[in-house]
Amino acid sequence: MGSMNLQELKHAAFAAIDSQKSDIIRLSRYINGNPETAYNEKKAAAAMTEFLSERGFCTVPGAGGVETAFTAFYGKPYCSTEEAETITVPAAILAEYDALPGIGHGCGHNLIAASAAAAGIGTAAAVDAAAAGCFRIIGTPAEEILTEEAGKNRLINAGIFKKTEHCLMFHPWRETGVALKDLGFSAFRIEYSGRPAHAAADPWNGRNALDAAVLFYNAVSMLRQQLPPGLKLHCIIPEGGVVLNVIPEYTVAEVMVRSTELDELIDIEERIQDCARAAASASGCSFEIRKMAAVKPVLFSRMLFDKAAANMELLGESLYELPVWEASSDFGDVSREVPSLALLYKTHIDAVNWHSTEVADESFGEAANDAMLQAAKVLAATAIDLIFGSDGSPAG
Repeated sequence: MGSMNLQELKHAAFAAIDSQKSDIIRLSRYINGNPETAYNEKKAAAAMTEFLSERGFCTVPGAGGVETAFTAFYGKPYCSTEEAETITVPAAILAEYDALPGIGHGCGHNLIAASAAAAGIGTAAAVDAAAAGCFRIIGTPAEEILTEEAGKNRLINAGIFKKTEHCLMFHPWRETGVALKDLGFSAFRIEYSGRPAHAAADPWNGRNALDAAVLFYNAVSMLRQQLPPGLKLHCIIPEGGVVLNVIPEYTVAEVMVRSTELDELIDIEERIQDCARAAASASGCSFEIRKMAAVKPVLFSRMLFDKAAANMELLGESLYELPVWEASSDFGDVSREVPSLALLYKTHIDAVNWHSTEVADESFGEAANDAMLQAAKVLAATAIDLIFGSDGSPAG
């Protein structure tokens, strides 16, 4: 590591981030101004890989067979892209960049992407100064998706996280801290098929698929009384028939359950299936049920929290434990693969409603981007701790 200690490497990282502030914010605003929904983030992924490639990262677009995912490796001594993919790194910094349909970056994912790039700049400066060490940035698309498997889960299944010992990420929010728990979820789609008939002339010849969907809705609503206190359940009927004078032949119900406890999510699945089956039987309809998407509750890492808290103090701030983050993310699945930390950092005003155009607008603004840069410094300093260890020697 030469003559520089950990503190000096961290300050070198902070200086590098500050020196490229305008470029980082330009990247953030470009992604904000070009919102793309889950698995459609072609501009964002291209902007990220171009930005990192220009700064010496070995980038691999389409990581894990997911078109809008990527990996970006940085290490000393330099190596080929082929070699980089085989190296296990002490730390990976995760980027998200998908937007919400009809809203844009109402969850501030442009800030998450830019923070990963900024933290990468800072950590790379420390690696350069030490002439040793390595890390990786992983671009993870499609966090905001309920209709199919989320991006991080696809990358887990593709083995992308097998070459990573720890994962770090920042998420914009209304306060700063690390959640001890968040909400995992399972989402299901139930399709009911009946038999059409004239609603006035011969309704007795029909089998009303809307009756089935309504019975299912009522069954899961009644189920709430028997749910554990922390388990939440949401249900809609997105397709309930076509025309008023025809007995509905086909309907769809969708249901989501959320909990901080993985075993509760597993247990409730059978009850949901029982409700779907009973509604079909009572209405004389057939049904199909499939799981659309699922994410696991996060596993809190005390070790990573302590490192991040110490780095917050280095920057003159404090980091707090948040009992529960009332939200869900596929980051929880990553945290069950490797020790992980999701840093919530205050970027937005307290009164803003999340998942809104107001959040998207603020995520373009100066205050949110300045806060994002501070969060990036925490990520970079924590990555440096992981790369170089307490004795200053490169890990691995």
